[in-house]
Amino acid sequence: MAQYCYFKYYQVKLHDTVIIPVSVNNFRRLPELPSGAAIQLLSKNERYVGYCTLIEALEKAKAGALAYLEQLADDGKEQEILDYRIAHYEDLNMNLVDRNIRKVEHALAIDPNYQWQPYHIKLLKSL
Repeated sequence: MAQYCYFKYYQVKLHDTVIIPVSVNNFRRLPELPSGAAIQLLSKNERYVGYCTLIEALEKAKAGALAYLEQLADDGKEQEILDYRIAHYEDLNMNLVDRNIRKVEHALAIDPNYQWQPYHIKLLKSL
C-alpha cells in the first residue's frame, strides 16, 4: 500500500535532529507582504526537507546527524562535535537509535493513529 502525504508530513532541518510534524490540513491565511517587500531564500539554518512518514524522517535525521558529525570530524572541529553531541544528546542516544526507530515503526503498524512522543530528559529543580 502506498504512503501519501494527505494529512501531515515531517520536517527535518539541515544539521538538526528534531522532527517537526506539520499538518497539511491547516488552512490558515498567510500574512500578506507589504508592497515592495523583498522575498529571500531561507538561511542555511532554516533549510529543511519534508518526509511523508515519521519513520523516514527519523531515519533521515539520524543519517543527516551522522553525516554532519563526520563532516565536523574531517574538518578537525573537535569543540563543535562536542557542542553538537551535547545539544542533541536525547536524539542521538535515544530517539534516533535504530532499535527505538523500529519500535515506533512497529507501533505505527499496529495503530496508524499512534502519536510518537520523543524522549526528553527532565531536569530536577534544585531545592
